[in-house]
Formats: sequence, C-alpha cells, structure tokens
Amino acid sequence: GMPLEELALLLVPPITVEELKRDYALELEMGPAKANLTIVSTLFAGLKKGSMTAAIYLSKVRLGWRDSGIPSGTTKDPEPPSETDLRVTPAALPSGPALEAQILNLADR
Repeated sequence: GMPLEELALLLVPPITVEELKRDYALELEMGPAKANLTIVSTLFAGLKKGSMTAAIYLSKVRLGWRDSGIPSGTTKDPEPPSETDLRVTPAALPSGPALEAQILNLADR
C-alpha cells in the first residue's frame, strides 16, 4: 500500500525504484499477502478471545449479514437469533490446525 518511490527512499542507503524492483522483487510480490495474513490472523485471534467487534465484522463479511438484520440476497426478516446464538465463546471456535487452515484459506482469497 505504499508508493514504491517512498519505500525506496526509506531504505538505508536510499535506492532508486528500479533497484528496488530488481533487488526486492520477491519481497514486493509477497508483501501484500503477508500483510493480509497478519490482518486475518489478528482478526481470528480477537474472535477466539470473544471479541464482539471481530464477530460482527466476520458475520457481515463472511455471512452476508448487515445492520438491518436481513441477510444479503433475501427480502424476508429472519427469525431473531436467541441470546445463545449471539454469544461467541472461544470453545465454539476452531483452533489449532483447523483455525490455521481457515486463516490460510482467507489469505488465499
């Protein structure tokens, strides 16, 4: 997300954009994927700890929920969720290899 001109100037010693592209091509290619993985990992870590913000975000992004309570692509209000349905507990969330597989799956998108 940073302009290559600025990134090249931040290196010590500063280099040209052409040198940056030539000498750091792999890092420039992998950078966005690594950043996405860090973001997704942080989001899932918050979800595992019971973060309601993370749960709401993932519900909107992954499940198509929106603030009106009507899932995207439908015109009818769903049954209201019970209080039990709304709770996010770490025990109910994937962990270990299952969580890692989900994170890698999201990072590949």
